Amino acid sequence: MTAGVPAAGLAVIGGSGSYTAPFPEGLEPAARVLERDLVIETPWGDSPPFALFELDGRRALHVRMHGWRPGVSRGRASRQVFSVLHRAGVRRILSDAGVGSLNHLLDPGDLVVPDDFVDLTTDRDRLGMVAGDHLLIMREPVCATGREALL
Repeated sequence: MTAGVPAAGLAVIGGSGSYTAPFPEGLEPAARVLERDLVIETPWGDSPPFALFELDGRRALHVRMHGWRPGVSRGRASRQVFSVLHRAGVRRILSDAGVGSLNHLLDPGDLVVPDDFVDLTTDRDRLGMVAGDHLLIMREPVCATGREALL
């Protein structure tokens, strides 16, 4: 069963870095889970499950992007997720990733706020139109406001 798209200005995309973390319920009592397991119909099929929560009076969506559903390509899953976020009115996204490093000076658990990236994508299925003229591509890893807040 698919749900309608709830309005939210914020989103948290959980990656491998937070895959086993109890989120957003781990933020309680500061955060209040409003709905969970929201599957939303998109032009690319049903989305992965979202949770809608409220933190300090602001509504946010949470989705896990680690561990794809059988039969759903990464490109299709990304389109589903970003279609939902666009339709929900999300303006800010926080995402995590637990990845390896090319820098031997970094240790497990180090926090890195990147200012650029190397895109070695060879699977062009990861790109595509989300809605109208909104193209799903990565530009800045962290916006200037987010970077300033994190540093």
